[in-house]
Amino acid sequence: MPNNNVNLHAGHRKRMRERYYREGLDGFAAHEALELLLFYKIPRKNLNELAHTLINAFGSLDAVLSASEKELVEVPGVGEKTASFLVTIGRAARLYATYEENRIDIHNLELMKEHIRRICDGEDCRATWVVCMDKSGRLIGSIPVSGMDRDAQNATDKERDAALRGFSRQVMKATVRNYATIIAIVERCLPGQVEPTLWDIDVCARLASVAGRIGVLLIDMIKVSNDDFVSFRKQNAYNPKLKEADEGDMAGAFMSWLD
Repeated sequence: MPNNNVNLHAGHRKRMRERYYREGLDGFAAHEALELLLFYKIPRKNLNELAHTLINAFGSLDAVLSASEKELVEVPGVGEKTASFLVTIGRAARLYATYEENRIDIHNLELMKEHIRRICDGEDCRATWVVCMDKSGRLIGSIPVSGMDRDAQNATDKERDAALRGFSRQVMKATVRNYATIIAIVERCLPGQVEPTLWDIDVCARLASVAGRIGVLLIDMIKVSNDDFVSFRKQNAYNPKLKEADEGDMAGAFMSWLD
């Protein structure tokens, strides 16, 4: 005979998860957010009451996640494993908050230059990165990718398209994985290769178009070699239509990009 109580709880968990996937945590009360976390530790049990009990005992979700294991196990219904789980979640959240506070601001070209000097230091002569940023221009990460094949510019149209598709996939994969809103492509080149070629300009335009389809702004493509530093945006190496198209809400944070 089916256990209706278990089925009821399973349905509640499913609805809570679907709500989270649909809306995020913004609309969740503190006890609901805590209940959602507890789903991942305690199976097949109604956790609404336990979540309320924890919030009432400590006063807030932040206080629950800042409590020690000793304090948590004193709450009825909280065992050692659950207490350890909540302590670990709290420590991870505080570590992430510290990371957020210390993220580098690279909202203009001069700050980007400083960042590029750091990531290029000690690297081999040829390297390419996708610099991922949030909408305010704070660094998320600089992801190394395989650079465009320079021989592709002299290949057939079919071979060039294949090379560009492969590079675009790498760039978009890095962008999506890091939840970036704005990106820049940085290429460290051989001496004498920093000036944008027609092939570079085409790659830049195509990448910006692909990024735009998923709501991401390609703010610049930059080539560096030793002390040489070339910004495609500063040199107007953008397709004019692209320049008009990328001036949206995200670009507002970058009005001083070339200052």
